[in-house]
Amino acid sequence: MVFECSSLARRSRGLTARLLAVTLSCGVASVAAAEVTIKTLPDGTRLMVNESPRDRAQRTAGRLLPVRDAGVRQLIQEHAVRQGLPSRLLQAVMQVESGYNPRAKSSAGAMGLMQLMPGTARELGVGDPWDPAENVRGGAVYLRRMLDHFNDDLRLALAAYNAGPGAVTRYRGVPPYRETRAYVAKILDLYRRSAPAGLRELARDGARQRRQAQARRDASERQLRGSDVELRRGADGRLVLTNASSNND
Repeated sequence: MVFECSSLARRSRGLTARLLAVTLSCGVASVAAAEVTIKTLPDGTRLMVNESPRDRAQRTAGRLLPVRDAGVRQLIQEHAVRQGLPSRLLQAVMQVESGYNPRAKSSAGAMGLMQLMPGTARELGVGDPWDPAENVRGGAVYLRRMLDHFNDDLRLALAAYNAGPGAVTRYRGVPPYRETRAYVAKILDLYRRSAPAGLRELARDGARQRRQAQARRDASERQLRGSDVELRRGADGRLVLTNASSNND
């Protein structure tokens, strides 16, 4: 949640403030016992961003943390499989983006577990960015698109998730932005430090994707032929392919 009020900005001098019961004169409802971070924009406006100390601790942790919410764990697994992503990679992105807080909002306006910007959410068909299911689906789809766009180069895909694909293309690599470079390094470190579990998962995901691809190829071949075919030995002893649905032997 982001609040904005010039009179509050003049009174607020610290980087953080604990609000027990605040009613903002600029028309924003009161908030009780909320830890907020105050950020100053280039125009001097101060924004209070709803990141609690616990959320920040999770977002900045040096290892991949367990996801306590069973519903979020299920969403990570479901959309990782749908998009052909290692679930620990999707989890690492979520941890760095939001600390697993579905109500997280950045000062730039990014929302939810996967921190979708409003324009990106619309592009991905995410009707409600605050709905965890829609948010995780959108984030997983976008990460998959970035991987496809940059030929499965994980560093570039993560840089594009943070800074946009245009910046990655323009700089022909990870942009020289301190935030983006730290972001890419952080996620790669979390993901790689989860090995050997992460490596086993990569192998399982790869095997599953190969099985799924083979199943799709088999289904396409059956559809093209109209029915299954099988190899049989004809009356003259030669092997022939025959339509299994027309067994007239």
